[in-house]
Amino acid sequence: DIPDFAKAPISLSGVMISTTPRPPVAEVEALAAFAPVVPSTVREFDNSQRVRAFLRVYQGGGKPVVPITIGAQVLDGQNRVVAEQRDTLATGQFGTARTADYYFEVPVRALAPGEYLLRIEAKGSETFRRDVMFSVR
Repeated sequence: DIPDFAKAPISLSGVMISTTPRPPVAEVEALAAFAPVVPSTVREFDNSQRVRAFLRVYQGGGKPVVPITIGAQVLDGQNRVVAEQRDTLATGQFGTARTADYYFEVPVRALAPGEYLLRIEAKGSETFRRDVMFSVR
């Protein structure tokens, strides 16, 4: 399903993962028109990398923009929370396009080798979630 960002009260983009150092990417300038990060398709990381997750929160419709509670969790292979961040996107963070950007620094340097799930949830009148699986070597 492709959400109608202009009509849905709240919707989320997909999660983009960026890394530093980043792998070679063609057309970096073309990507900049769509997102403030250079996304990577890599989902296996080592503890020398900086890994950031990014998504965009949309508030459509004609009602006034409201604060959105948003958070990220990293769950290990046993479904235990090993990292967590909670934030609020205030109304002032939503621009004229009724969007706000959210970033989460994935703490790969503190994670043991293994499989993980990054879960990002946004709550307004409803709860919306995006999940990304990744591994640390």
